[in-house]
Amino acid sequence: MIKSVLLAIFAAGIAHYSKKVSLFHLGLTVLAYQLTGGLAEYILTNSLPMALQDLRIGFPGMIIQIIGGWFILKKLAEYEF
Repeated sequence: MIKSVLLAIFAAGIAHYSKKVSLFHLGLTVLAYQLTGGLAEYILTNSLPMALQDLRIGFPGMIIQIIGGWFILKKLAEYEF
């Protein structure tokens, strides 16, 4: 739940600041929420290995979030609502 809220906050902030869709900005968003979420997890569990586990195991998912998110956002940008 914490990481979902952090993702929404960082995505909104970076989108407001950059006003464009790029792989860099999506990567920055994923990195920011993962690191902040890992810090929150460390504070809650007091276990560094448990907090770092998400970064190690979740790396392929982070790459999918970045590339898949970029592709979907680019396709959505083509349509006028």
